Amino acid sequence: MKSFFIIIFLFVPSLVFGSNNDIYFCSETNSVGFVPKENYKLSKFTPKRFKIKVNFKNKTLKSNKLFFDEFPDWYTCKIGMDDKNSRSIYCSNKIGSTFSLNEDNLKFHYSYILNTSYESDTISLSHGYCEKF
Repeated sequence: MKSFFIIIFLFVPSLVFGSNNDIYFCSETNSVGFVPKENYKLSKFTPKRFKIKVNFKNKTLKSNKLFFDEFPDWYTCKIGMDDKNSRSIYCSNKIGSTFSLNEDNLKFHYSYILNTSYESDTISLSHGYCEKF
């Protein structure tokens, strides 16, 4: 029984605390874009709020609202331009979304540029801040 508690004590913290996955609550400051159904009229959009899970060390980001979750093989993430000095994660997916988050100041940039033959989705660009949950 004593060895059971020792094993639990040694391995459970690494499972819980060793993941380096942090959850952030993000709010757009401004969001603008173009509406294809209205002849690409330039529009200002109501800022949105969303949650993301980020692991800067493993270069992963998950967010259902930003389309970085449902199909992991549909997106990639990188850390900066040289992976050593940058403190930002950059992610893009196969349906036209890009997201970047600076680890130091928690500012983000997001774009959505899905381009289909029926042109029903809005093109958008936004920026804002995140807070650690």
